[in-house]
Amino acid sequence: MMSTSNNSPDILVVDDNIQNLKLLISLLDKKGYLARPVNNGAGALRAVHAAPPDLILLDINMPEMDGYDVCEKLKDDPDTREIPIIFLSAYQDVQEKLKAFQVGGVDYITKPFAAEEVFARVEKHLSIIALQKQLEQQNEQLRTEIFEREKAEAELGTLAQAVNCGGSPILITDLDGKIEFVNQAFLTITGYQSDEVIGQTPSILKSGKTEPDVYADLWGTISQGKVWRGELLNRRKNGELYWDNTVIAPITDDQGHKTHYVAIWDDITERKEEEMHHAYLATHDILTGLPNRAFFNERISHALKMAKRNHWQVAVFFIDLNDFKAINDQFGHLIGDDALIEFGKRLQAGVRESDTVARLSGDEFACLLEKIPDKKYLSLVANKLIDNMTAPYQTRSENSVNLTASIGISIYPDDGDEPDGLLGKADQAMYEAKKHKGKDHYNFYHHITENLDQTEDKS
Repeated sequence: MMSTSNNSPDILVVDDNIQNLKLLISLLDKKGYLARPVNNGAGALRAVHAAPPDLILLDINMPEMDGYDVCEKLKDDPDTREIPIIFLSAYQDVQEKLKAFQVGGVDYITKPFAAEEVFARVEKHLSIIALQKQLEQQNEQLRTEIFEREKAEAELGTLAQAVNCGGSPILITDLDGKIEFVNQAFLTITGYQSDEVIGQTPSILKSGKTEPDVYADLWGTISQGKVWRGELLNRRKNGELYWDNTVIAPITDDQGHKTHYVAIWDDITERKEEEMHHAYLATHDILTGLPNRAFFNERISHALKMAKRNHWQVAVFFIDLNDFKAINDQFGHLIGDDALIEFGKRLQAGVRESDTVARLSGDEFACLLEKIPDKKYLSLVANKLIDNMTAPYQTRSENSVNLTASIGISIYPDDGDEPDGLLGKADQAMYEAKKHKGKDHYNFYHHITENLDQTEDKS
């Protein structure tokens, strides 16, 4: 925790709502912090450049210049990009929270404010700042006091004793990445014993799920003597995955030469799991677990980009569950929901693992087939899907329900090159199949246009 006596942490509070501003200033003053109020984005930028604060509490929804714009401008400036920013907002939408972290925020406080949450989040980030300053002071001390490696190692031993009681995991490595010290918090979170990690490299924690580009950026940053901050998905000794928010900094000698690296992090697994859960709910149908319409359109867009680049064909199937209302009316909505789930499973069983099955709404589903060889293949798939549906479905109430489907098919590039267009044409083809061929059939969109051309010729 940072000192709040003669050297109180300087916190800039930015909010266009005067009542919110007064509330936050009052809360922070009671804790002994030096809190400065600003009620607009432009004023925030001027205040930061005039006297850079230790921490910024930044409202998102402000006129003329919102919090996202303020944050991006501060992160683009080398003199202010390292100042931690906690966003303030009444937004509950997960996309807004994700954007807050994407533009450079370190945390997010939801309005209306709860004093305990404000204190907890502010104190957490001030603690990180204090530890960074402590390391910087230690680094300066090393520059002036250490003239040989043995003395540097002794100083690291002193530092180890000082940080061993800290709440955040800490490890120190040599320049080759070999671990020389870990504190008790590291051992508690990772599940390792000290003798199992000393002499190893931090790769012992790798899960294999963090993108290689992240590690490339990490080493590229610290090798230049700069501080790296980022999120890593690591693995405990027992195999359990966890997320950490990590700060890695080089330690240098009195000549300015790097001697070690120190890493400090916080376990943010709970927060990341919440973010991923909200992201899943935003892109998937809750009942069936299949992609929803929005996600399906994204998949079509990506498939079309790949198809245009590689000269592939792509097909969209629009699939309607016939007489679904009758199932609901006869057996009830619970059995109807079970039927939709079963319908989705049978669709997935009829296509390749690389294909995408989605529930668009109600009893309407869709399939995206990439890299298709020819139209004959699509006919085989459509017949297979229809055959999969004909097998009676035994409900939880031991009643037998017959599921049938009508399918419309559109093809890129023959029928269009836009996601909405292809989906709409597959929808038209499905209705034509149901109208002219009867239920339990499929139809290609180009058959509709051929029939229209024949009608015009006869007229």
